[in-house]
Amino acid sequence: MIIRLVTNLIVFALVTAAASMALTWYMASAGSTLTTERFGPWVTWNAIGRSDADPYTRAHVIQSGTMPLSTSVARIYRADVDDEGRPLIASCDYAIKGSGPDAVWWLLAVYDTTGRLIDNRAARFGFTSEDILRGPDGTFQVTLARGTRAGNWLPSGRSGQRVLVLTALQPRYRGASEARENDRAVEAAQLPSITQQGCR
Repeated sequence: MIIRLVTNLIVFALVTAAASMALTWYMASAGSTLTTERFGPWVTWNAIGRSDADPYTRAHVIQSGTMPLSTSVARIYRADVDDEGRPLIASCDYAIKGSGPDAVWWLLAVYDTTGRLIDNRAARFGFTSEDILRGPDGTFQVTLARGTRAGNWLPSGRSGQRVLVLTALQPRYRGASEARENDRAVEAAQLPSITQQGCR
């Protein structure tokens, strides 16, 4: 009887520990409504680089291995799905359309799920607000695809899932008070759409 009780307690402790570790890993990887904001396919962490960052945000920075920039200096958005919520994969073509964030400077780049740039012969890894080609109305379209495309083309590589990262330095829509409702609407309107064009 005692052996069975001790065994049950050990099993319970192991299951609880495993569940806690899995939840912590998920919260540090994907975040939650308490630590991140979602704008369509784009997700951003609210407290990165701040002294009052919560434990999950700090764990996310450590896990990603990136240098944290304060959200007052830069806003970093990640998208691993399209506007329909489907994972971004190398075998599909995508149209990324918009005008870009109202910021001093921004960069749109594509990575694999481990954070590596996509190796390609064209040595093309991203576009900045300074070198991207725009239409007469000031908007742009970037094509994420395996094969060469005219205009703003980002190679997606041979296979695997892809992650788009949009980094905006000193975004102008975030005031000192950071009144989120108004800022949020402006922020959402400035982020590009991601539309799947077809798959092979």
